[in-house]
Amino acid sequence: MPIRPPRDRKHARPHKASPASVTLGGGMLALAAVSLVPTAAAREAALPDTSQPAASDSRVTYGPDYFARYNPSTAEDILKIIPGVQSILDEAKPSREERGFGSGGARVLLNGRRFPGKANDLAANLRRIPHDAVARVELISGAVDDIAVQSEGTLVNVVLREGASIAGTGTWEAYVRFNDQGRTELDGLVSYNGSFNGVGYTIGIERNAWSPEVYGPIRWSDRTRDEVYYYPDFTVQERRPQDWSRDHDKWIYTGGLSYDFVRGDRLQLNGFLQTIDVTTSDRTPFTRYGPAGNMTLQALDLHERDQNPWDTLELSGDYEGAWFGGQLNALAIHKRETILTEDFRRLVIADRTIERSRSLSDVEIGEDILRATWTRPLNADMSVEIGAEGAKNFRDQSLRVFFDIDADDLVEEVVVPTGNAHVEEQRAEAFLTHRWKPTAKLSLDTSLTYETSEITNNYDFSPDRSLSFWRPRLDARYKVTPRQQARLLVERTVSQLDFENFTPRYDFVDEEIDAGNPGIEPEKAWEYELGYTYRLPKDGGRIEGRVFYKDITDAIDKVPIFDPIRGVYSAEGNIPDAEVHGAEIKTSLRLTPLSLRDAIVSVQYTWQDSDISDPFTGQGRRLRADNGDNYEVSYRHDITKAGLSYGATYRHPGHAMIYSDLDSTARFHIGPRLSAFAEKKLWGDMALRIEAHNIESGNESRSRALYADTVFGGTVRQIQTWEEDRDTRVAIGLRGTF
Repeated sequence: MPIRPPRDRKHARPHKASPASVTLGGGMLALAAVSLVPTAAAREAALPDTSQPAASDSRVTYGPDYFARYNPSTAEDILKIIPGVQSILDEAKPSREERGFGSGGARVLLNGRRFPGKANDLAANLRRIPHDAVARVELISGAVDDIAVQSEGTLVNVVLREGASIAGTGTWEAYVRFNDQGRTELDGLVSYNGSFNGVGYTIGIERNAWSPEVYGPIRWSDRTRDEVYYYPDFTVQERRPQDWSRDHDKWIYTGGLSYDFVRGDRLQLNGFLQTIDVTTSDRTPFTRYGPAGNMTLQALDLHERDQNPWDTLELSGDYEGAWFGGQLNALAIHKRETILTEDFRRLVIADRTIERSRSLSDVEIGEDILRATWTRPLNADMSVEIGAEGAKNFRDQSLRVFFDIDADDLVEEVVVPTGNAHVEEQRAEAFLTHRWKPTAKLSLDTSLTYETSEITNNYDFSPDRSLSFWRPRLDARYKVTPRQQARLLVERTVSQLDFENFTPRYDFVDEEIDAGNPGIEPEKAWEYELGYTYRLPKDGGRIEGRVFYKDITDAIDKVPIFDPIRGVYSAEGNIPDAEVHGAEIKTSLRLTPLSLRDAIVSVQYTWQDSDISDPFTGQGRRLRADNGDNYEVSYRHDITKAGLSYGATYRHPGHAMIYSDLDSTARFHIGPRLSAFAEKKLWGDMALRIEAHNIESGNESRSRALYADTVFGGTVRQIQTWEEDRDTRVAIGLRGTF
């Protein structure tokens, strides 16, 4: 996908670029500020009063006068004061891996294009961009000439100003973080952008002591659990109060170089290195009872998991230029992740310590991508893009497991089938995209992609295989009025294969080896979506709604696998059919009618249902990751005269997740979360910020039934329940620019 200056494509031509550029290397974000050609500069100068957003065609533009009254420090601050953008930032948080790099999925762009790397954290990258480097922010709700990104809903394009890094700019943060369990940590970041002899550069370093809560339940720092095991008649079998803690130390190093050639071409080189040292441990004293209620045992269950090193290295290069009457963009990504994991499980009875189990897993995950696209306008209302992408993905794993097999208090190594595993996929795709505006109100974006791949492994029982898919896409948008837009999306998608599902893994909770499934297929789906967007006048906010339906083939979930040699076992596999349908509404409104011009209330509500036939019980249920109804309410108020901002967010994740396995069925539920913040400008760009997360110590719970043999007609042998509270977190820090 080519990067272009913010200009009309029909006026595109090679030009002499300014040597000054901004390159931002955080999390593989190393994108130079484009040099604006005279037509772009004239258009920017001709914008109306930038203290109010300007609407033109499919863009709503927010200029520096609009930002100034809020005293922002970074690009992230700027985006948060625009109605409707916070929900887009939330959607950009880490999620499932995309297949290759592709041209879709991005909701936040920089200078008209998506971030080139895959190991990036969008929020962290935006915090590294000083506010005075931002020329404007564009909300794009339809097809525009200089944006070639396929994405759902509104796009946010952050445009950096020309020559922003001539004098050199930087951002910094320093935080003290503590929780209600007595834990205290220090972290922060420093990032600097500048130029030397026409070469833009960036360097940055960040320490992160706590993973954000968006990464899921396993990333909290401390929790307490009330766990109870029952006999089938619900007589108590064990009481297991647990204390769990996670020590997390993450360092991120970033860097980038960019150079604008005389004829207008641009070359960028980017680097990202992340190192993590994680130790999790839990202490579980337990009391065991007989069927008659008599106490039979008191002991202490100890578990420790150490993940060190856990390193991620990503290097990329990006070239763009005018070639053969069009725009050429070439991208290369090299990514490696290594994880060494050690698990220890011990039992303390009286004055004896018994080692129950131990495992050692050494994993390397790699991805290499080469991608090139060429885009050319055919006329004022039509353009075409052609391109190709090649990718190689692999996973190497060594797994050793030790158990106390003969109950002599000594662990012995057990043979792990395919413990030394190698899985690799080499993939190629070619695609053609056609963009057309047949009328002033209607835009059509159609594309067709063909991909083929070869999967190889070192398993004797699983032959190499080839895959091929066609992926058509239609995105039609109609401007009902200048403030209203309807959208129709029809698309076939193919999921990225997670090679962790191909290889065996050690389940330290149940102390068993879970087999992998090298025969798993990617999940395919036909997706249909009808959406509507209404932008209120006078920057009053946005209202968005959509209905959607997914017809899924080869849904990925736990399935029973019948092997004539190894018998029946469970692993991640494919279920032939599944479907998802639902509706969503999102509003972000300024409270101007209540004389609160700078207060925004945002509400998001999603109703969703899904249907899949459970391969173990034979009953219909929701998909494993489907939480059904969920909603979020947030409030933000900027008291601009006092340089003060504050707000809160309440998230309700929905219903319990339901899932099954060969010998169990379970329900898992996550409670609601409440977070809040307050920020006060001190002097210059320096601000004091206070954050509180999980204020109500939202709990999580699970109920699980274990069967004597299998769920296929077996009888329940034990019922397990637990309910746990996560720690409440508070952060106090200073941040600013220099």
